[in-house]
Formats: sequence, structure tokens, C-alpha cells
Amino acid sequence: DWPGSPSYSVFSSAYRAIGATQVANAIDQAIGLFPFDEPQLKLELRNEFLSTLPENHLLFQLGDSICGNESIWLQLSEYVRQNAQAFRSA
Repeated sequence: DWPGSPSYSVFSSAYRAIGATQVANAIDQAIGLFPFDEPQLKLELRNEFLSTLPENHLLFQLGDSICGNESIWLQLSEYVRQNAQAFRSA
């Protein structure tokens, strides 16, 4: 859970903004695998659903493709470099 329970689309949009389109698509695809809307708001239902899935389920494969993906850090670094002025304090 994240403070304020933002929509998972906030995260996929952020990944798209830095050029990590594959990661953004994986997040969106994972969200679509939940059999209910707004899984970020339904912790118990989300955990119950996840507990029914086998370890090799696509949802976990998508998560594994994101976690530990070193290319994301490179894309983020490049994004910051190209947009350095936006990160400077006034």
C-alpha cells in the first residue's frame, strides 16, 4: 500500500514519463488481471486473490520483470539529466 492509495495508473504513467514503457505496460497488464476494480483500495480482497494464484502466475511474472530491473535506474537517470532544470530548487 502507498500513502493515499493512489491509482496504480499513477505509477505506470510515471514509468512512461521516464521512457520505461515496457514496465508501464507490465503494470497496466498486471492491474487488468485483478477480477475487481481499484485493487489499490481493497487490501484484503487483493491479498485474498493473490493467495489463490500459483507461484508461476502471469501476475507474479510481471512483478518479477519489474522488481530488480536495472534498466529503470538508467532511464530515470537519463530523464533527470535531460530535465535537470526541473529538479533545481528556485
